[in-house]
Amino acid sequence: DLCAKQPPEVVSAASTKFHAIRDRMGAEDVRSYVANRFVRPRLGELAQEAPYHASAGMLHIQGSGQRPTLVCRMALTSDLTRACKALSWIPRTRGRDLEGWEEDLLGKTLDAFRKRIDELAALAAKTDQDLIEAARILVQPMKDMERALRGRDEYFVKMRAMSKAREDFSRQFVSLEKHLADEAKKLIEP
Repeated sequence: DLCAKQPPEVVSAASTKFHAIRDRMGAEDVRSYVANRFVRPRLGELAQEAPYHASAGMLHIQGSGQRPTLVCRMALTSDLTRACKALSWIPRTRGRDLEGWEEDLLGKTLDAFRKRIDELAALAAKTDQDLIEAARILVQPMKDMERALRGRDEYFVKMRAMSKAREDFSRQFVSLEKHLADEAKKLIEP
């Protein structure tokens, strides 16, 4: 019904009300507009009439000053899983030397992963920091791989250090993926 070309009257009425509220905003800042003492109750009424209207509900929460500052554990698990997907190419390089472009990619991947984990750590509740710390464990073997590649040791010494770091990473990566999958399953299933 919500996606129909001609939605039911209730749905189209809610959309019409929301568009009327939005059109009156003009060039005003969204935060101050939705906090306005006349606009906020209209958004609240619309959010109650049409609970499926996510925009009206979120703007009402924003206008009331009750916007959540932390993400729930399920969203954190999902974001960490997505961040780990960017690392999945590393275990597939086991048993061979990295090519030049892969060495460059390793440094970029490490920086991006570290940045994303720091962003998620700021959004995670204290009770969810265990997931953040489980993900941070992957940073050290990645640093070790990068350090081994930049080292000035003989080729075989570098490759031995690289191989050990990659094995550590692969073991911890598989463990983290399993942990996040188990966590997601636990959160989804009652």
